Order: sequence, then structure tokens, then C-alpha cells
Amino acid sequence: ALPGAEVSWRVSATPGHYQPPNWKGFVFGPFLPWWGPRPGLREPETVESFTARTDGGGVHRLRVDFEAGDPPRARHVRAEATVTDVNRQAWTAGAELVVHPAELYVGLRSERAFVQEGETFSFDVVVVDIDGRAVAGHPVELRAERLEWEQVEGEWTQAARDVQERQIISGSKPLELSLEELAGGRWEVRARVRDERDRVNETEHPIWVAGGRVPPARRLEREELTLVPDREEYHPGDFARILVVSPFAPAEGLLTLGRSGLLQEKRFTVDGGSHTLEIPIESSWTPNVHVQVDLVGSTSDGGPSRPAFAHGSLDLPAVSYT
Repeated sequence: ALPGAEVSWRVSATPGHYQPPNWKGFVFGPFLPWWGPRPGLREPETVESFTARTDGGGVHRLRVDFEAGDPPRARHVRAEATVTDVNRQAWTAGAELVVHPAELYVGLRSERAFVQEGETFSFDVVVVDIDGRAVAGHPVELRAERLEWEQVEGEWTQAARDVQERQIISGSKPLELSLEELAGGRWEVRARVRDERDRVNETEHPIWVAGGRVPPARRLEREELTLVPDREEYHPGDFARILVVSPFAPAEGLLTLGRSGLLQEKRFTVDGGSHTLEIPIESSWTPNVHVQVDLVGSTSDGGPSRPAFAHGSLDLPAVSYT
């Protein structure tokens, strides 16, 4: 014990993720795509620093008050204390914890990540506590909206269109809901639940619908393609369906499959804002196959036409039955 020693505290809070147990396949909180890089954090790390001295027993305590965050999501909090002894040597220790936004979580699950324009999108909704027990009788607010790119004062922004809202009561088992005749583009389904102390928890689940568009680049540079697979894993004999969301159309595309070398090449044409590829999964592709898509075409962005090209890639898990 070091009485009267200098203590420097550093406490940080970052957006986190919590998955209640026994609900595999459900999304709780922000959606994390399994097929590509994780999206960047929407909010920066919050850091607070404090200085103090230990008491006569060599102890110092720091109290942390947890305030509601926006958006209402789980957060990771880390506290580090650095103590300086009489020889000016520094000793550091830390502790981490998860801060839940509420005592309840709402989960969303869908067998498919995208559908064709005009098709029905079905998904399951469940409310659970922190330990993963299903909780019935709680209102759940649901909102679905299509995010459409539009130019405002020369800048591309996303605006909510075709908003659908409804409220349901949670059950002891997941409830199946559906959205019908969805227009092409990227949709966002948002579910909110409140616990007994009126604290809110929120979950988001994106839906990609064939069609729609993304804003083109203003300069001649390689643009990024959005590739969305329809499932998390595949078995030999399955057909993998991949939605290609193109920033320009029409375009000519080249699909390349690789695994320890080149497997296949196939040309295709993108007539609208998106195109669906179908790939038969072969047994020799286990445990995965690399998918690469390259597009060439032209775009105008309201001005003279110019060349355009884009690239995207992902790995498809090909799981054997044996």
C-alpha cells in the first residue's frame, strides 16, 4: 500500500456490442455485416481524466455515473489508474465493463439480407432480458424506411422515403412480421423497446432491395461496389445469390472466382442500379471461395459523361456436409 501516492485516472467510453445468449442469428443493437469490413463507429471515443491521491490505506475510489447515450446502445467503458511511487515509477492497472442501455434488448432476424424489388421481406422480432430470457407483453416500436440518395445544395445526402411504422406486443417466442412490395434501394428497419424504468434500447437491421442507386463519384477514381450475399454460409449444391449495388449504370461486369488460383470468370451486364449474381457452390471450394466483381461504364452526375469503374470483393464460406 502506498499512502498519499499520486493517482492519474483515465476513463473512456466507446460504442460497444452485446449479444444476449442463446439467440444465434438475431441482431441486437447495430447491424454488423458478416461479409465485409465492419462499419466505422458513428460516434467518437469519450475520455475523461482525473488526478488524486491515495488515502492512508493506499486506496482511492472513483465513482462513474452512467448517463443515457444517443443512440441507445451498449457501450464499453474502460478505467485505467496510474499510481506513481516515491521513486517516480509508474504502475498502471485497468478494468473494463459493459454498460447496457436498458434491462431489455430487442432482436431482429431474417434469413435473407436482400430481396428482389416487389418481393416480401419477412423477419422475426423478439424481446429478451440481459440473460437471454424471452420477455412477453412489452410494446415494440417498429419503423421501416427507404434511404434515398438526393442532392441538396450540391451535396449528396440520404433522405427517408416510404416510411412504415407499427407497434407490436412481444411474445414468449419470436413473432414473424413482413414488409411487402418494397421499392428498390437500401431500407433500414429500426426496433425500439422500453424497460420498466422507461429506458430505451434500439436495434437496426438493413435490407437491400434490388434497384435504387448510390451517388456517383465526382472524379475519375475507382469506386467501391456493395456486394451483399443472401446467406452467412453455403453447402455444396447450394446457389449463392449476391446482390451487386452499382454506383453507375448501365455497366459491364466481370465476376471472378478464386481459391488458390483462378476458378472461373463470367461476364454480365448491369442495366439498373443493381444486379443479382447466382453462383453454384461446388464441393471442392470448401472452406471458402473468393468473389471479386469489377465494373466498367460511364456516368454523368448531371454533367458531361465520363468513364467510370468500380470494384468489390468478399469471401463466401463453403461448408461441407461431412
